[in-house]
Amino acid sequence: MNHDGPFDSIESAHEVVTLFTQVVLETERVIEADLQRAISSNAPRLVEALQIVAYSLDTLRTATGQ
Repeated sequence: MNHDGPFDSIESAHEVVTLFTQVVLETERVIEADLQRAISSNAPRLVEALQIVAYSLDTLRTATGQ
C-alpha cells in the first residue's frame, strides 16, 4: 500500500508542521492588528473574543515548539 500523504516520512511531517507554524504566526499578526483596532474602537466584546483567539494561537504555536 503506497500513500503519498503529508506524514509518510519524517521530512514531509516536518514540512507540514513548519507550514502550520508559519500560518499560525501570520494569523497571530493579523489578530494582533485586529485586537489593537478593537481596543481603539472601544469594542470590549470583540476585544475579549480576539484575546481568546490570540491565546489559542499562542497555545498552538507553543505546541509546535516555536
